[in-house]
Amino acid sequence: MGMNVQLDDPSAEASGENEGNRLPLVPRQRATAGVDLDLTTGVSLHVEGLHVGEQVLANDESNAQRRLDARRLRRERRPEAEENR
Repeated sequence: MGMNVQLDDPSAEASGENEGNRLPLVPRQRATAGVDLDLTTGVSLHVEGLHVGEQVLANDESNAQRRLDARRLRRERRPEAEENR
């Protein structure tokens, strides 16, 4: 089983009118978690989840436009099915 959490505060390092703004396309939060389960002999399952926090749109250094919504993704797979192909 594995888990990784990354919390950032992406702010522009430039001075001037964009000082302190969030960088475009860099989420404030990003978290992943995964687990590998051996259900029975020869049968296993891998489940993985990803959360990406909201982001400023590309080329919006002034942070004036609406933001991209946060998203969550889930992926499941049975490794033995892939090995038998």
